[in-house]
Amino acid sequence: MARAEDWRWCSLWRRRSGDDEARAILSDWPVDPPRDWLRTVNRPQSRAELEAVRRAVQRNSPFGSTAWTTRTATRLGLEHTLRPRGRPRKSRRPPAESA
Repeated sequence: MARAEDWRWCSLWRRRSGDDEARAILSDWPVDPPRDWLRTVNRPQSRAELEAVRRAVQRNSPFGSTAWTTRTATRLGLEHTLRPRGRPRKSRRPPAESA
């Protein structure tokens, strides 16, 4: 699909082109949708955005702004999903000087 709203099986199509029955299964937005929502949905993700989404999916962590992600992870007890996996690496001591 060239544009997200052309894919008949997505909520965007249902909201824009679907009949009352198609729209009935959708919940209302919890906030007003952004004015540029259609443009945002159709804009390709940058490499950084794509990597951030993949990292959130792989770690089962909240996805959003840094402040929102931290706040939500704390509220849901998911702080561990924001830290690197495994034990922290031991810091290497500088070699002892020989006398």
